[in-house]
Amino acid sequence: VVVNAPKQPAIALQDVLVLSGDVAMGSQLGNNISWEQWPASGVNANFITRAAEPDAVEKLKGSVARVAMY
Repeated sequence: VVVNAPKQPAIALQDVLVLSGDVAMGSQLGNNISWEQWPASGVNANFITRAAEPDAVEKLKGSVARVAMY
């Protein structure tokens, strides 16, 4: 029996909150935000990360966009 274990990524990754769809000015973020894996070396201190704010999606989905976001 051969068991294949899940392969680890070749580089370190970190979950970052991203906009997953267009949001018009004045609209709620709603389901247009999600976690996406980014190379840890490219994560800016200003990014919202799951490690720092694991409940960010729930906190921010009711927020209203002050500008259009693409």
